[in-house]
Amino acid sequence: NRKKISDIEILDRSTLIMINEASRILEEGFIKNPHYLDMAMIMGAGFPAFRGGILKYADSVGSKVIYEKLKKLALLRGKRFEPSEIITLLAKTNEKLATACLKKVFIF
Repeated sequence: NRKKISDIEILDRSTLIMINEASRILEEGFIKNPHYLDMAMIMGAGFPAFRGGILKYADSVGSKVIYEKLKKLALLRGKRFEPSEIITLLAKTNEKLATACLKKVFIF
């Protein structure tokens, strides 16, 4: 008696967790330039090139929308969906993730 999961939820659960982890990579300073991360996701993980990479895709969605969806998923599906500090910070002004990283808007 399994609950049917909508296509939207499948898409959100798979892409939002990647966006959240990508933001943590930036947060922890493993990659200084977000374009390198986008290219790694395209070339290494097969993220759709027409989207421009995971961070470029995140910027097209908007940090506020990402934050709200992650918070909802965290309540429904668990702590692993809890938004990163960067996403939480940027959602307040709907600043773009890759752009903010390039401008060094956040300091941890």
